[in-house]
Amino acid sequence: FASKTTDPKAALMITYDYFLSRNSLGPSALVFYDAPTPPSGVFDEFLAIPSLVKNVSTMSFPALIKTSMANATYGSRAIFNTISVLNYSVPFLNAVVNETTVSTFWGASSTLGAEFVSYVVEPFLPSLYKHSSTPSAFPPTRANGFTPLKIYYSWANQTSDSAMHAAVRESASTLQNLVGEPPAPRYPNYAIFDTPAEMMYGDNLPKLRSLQQQVDPEHVMDLAGGFRF
Repeated sequence: FASKTTDPKAALMITYDYFLSRNSLGPSALVFYDAPTPPSGVFDEFLAIPSLVKNVSTMSFPALIKTSMANATYGSRAIFNTISVLNYSVPFLNAVVNETTVSTFWGASSTLGAEFVSYVVEPFLPSLYKHSSTPSAFPPTRANGFTPLKIYYSWANQTSDSAMHAAVRESASTLQNLVGEPPAPRYPNYAIFDTPAEMMYGDNLPKLRSLQQQVDPEHVMDLAGGFRF
């Protein structure tokens, strides 16, 4: 899909969800076309895959949001992490599945209270960042159309926080090493809480800090949380 599709209205998210209590992998494909009716053939290969549940139709944005599993881990403790990649190769995707399901770490899940592991693949067009030349905080470079891989873990026990944070960092590091390229900027919405600002904003950071001193010299906005310049 990523190598053949050039229509900017067509989007795809592949999610590898692993429920540890059931010891089961539940992969899903979210197909999206930004118009009432997509051209024929855009998603045919995905729609032909046998599925347990299928809900593909023209719908409103609120209806689309309600189809997600956003509340599946409501009330649990959770953490996000991410890496960015230029493309999704088959070996890399196989490694993502391995991280999701058979990592030796999950052998200790019963004592850690781990509940749910999710990896989301989001292929974007290589021209993603070239639609505008207006300066922005992110991305720090528009030369390459890197895309984020979202990593999400949830668990029950507060005492497992450090171990789960370490696990999500280790997984991101393992996958980053497989990419075999210098790390691309991390997407701030998915980045783990202590990601250095340099890894997200790159060479834009000095200008962002200068702007902050002009408009918020007393760091009032720091009270809202989030990453700080």
